[in-house]
Amino acid sequence: MELDAEFRPEVETFVYAWDDSMETRIFRDPQPDGSVAVDAWGEVMRHMIAHQIHHLGQLSVWAREIGKRPVSANFIGKSLIKPEE
Repeated sequence: MELDAEFRPEVETFVYAWDDSMETRIFRDPQPDGSVAVDAWGEVMRHMIAHQIHHLGQLSVWAREIGKRPVSANFIGKSLIKPEE
């Protein structure tokens, strides 16, 4: 929880500032061998979303294994996107 509290403000600022122009913006990822992988930020964001969902699935499996209620993977109603009125 401490790590979450430390990084949440920075992550929220980045996510809430997201706009369509960032979809194809270059993301440079230095590799251990010294090379640099070049991707689009849109692709990176989609990977991060899929990876987060993967972790929720893992938590659900582990919860079931120890007889607990599974973690919900439902993102609806979490105010991730504010609807226009």
